[in-house]
Amino acid sequence: MCPPYTVPGMGTVSVTLEPANQTSVSKDSGKAMLLKGSSFTATFSVTVPAQMPPPVSTPDPVASKTGTAVFITTNVLVQAD
Repeated sequence: MCPPYTVPGMGTVSVTLEPANQTSVSKDSGKAMLLKGSSFTATFSVTVPAQMPPPVSTPDPVASKTGTAVFITTNVLVQAD
C-alpha cells in the first residue's frame, strides 16, 4: 500500500537474479545459493489491489510494480566460496 491507497491489498513477489546474486553450485545440495549484498530486480504482481479508504474505496489501477531489492541475512554460519 502507498498513499492514497491506504487499505492494504495482496500480491506475489518474484525476483530476477543475476549471476552476481548467486553461487554456481552448493557443495551440500548441488543447487545455487543466494548471496547477500548485490541488488536484484523484484516484481510485485497485484492479486487484490490496495484501495482508497471509504467512502471512496477506489482500487489502485496499477497491476504490477517493479523495483530493486537487496538480500540481507542474519546467517553467520554458512559461507560461499
